[in-house]
Amino acid sequence: MERIDLEVQKQRALLVGPQFQSAPSVIDWLRSRHCECFFAPTLRESYDLIRSGPFDLILCSNHLPDGAGFSLIELLTGLPVSLFISHPVEDNCIWMPAIIHGVKCWGSGTLKPKAFIRLIDEVIATNLENTQPGGRLNGSAFCNLCGGISWSKRKEHDI
Repeated sequence: MERIDLEVQKQRALLVGPQFQSAPSVIDWLRSRHCECFFAPTLRESYDLIRSGPFDLILCSNHLPDGAGFSLIELLTGLPVSLFISHPVEDNCIWMPAIIHGVKCWGSGTLKPKAFIRLIDEVIATNLENTQPGGRLNGSAFCNLCGGISWSKRKEHDI
């Protein structure tokens, strides 16, 4: 009889920007979704971490001490990663999907907080499904939001 490993594989999440180190609610939320969190306060440090190993999810501030977060888009397009970039708006921020599962979707729109949380949940769930035996991305459908790959359990226009 074949042994089935029931332990959930952790997703690697990189949080780029100095504000993330003082955001325990974000860290706790990601950890509750089986993410191991890594921090890079600057763009240069994010490059070093990205070179050291793959990440499943990257959340990045657009305004960094040494550059703009959107410069990660060209570096990461085509890699099996999802990248979201935040931009400050008054006393809050908006999130912009830049890459979903390796497919560039920069410029497709912005996400309000609830839609952002739903999309991150779906990205993490899809990553977890893809690490299980038999799991794979359904690349036949396209997401209207990002112009990128949709996934098998996605409800169209649920964002």
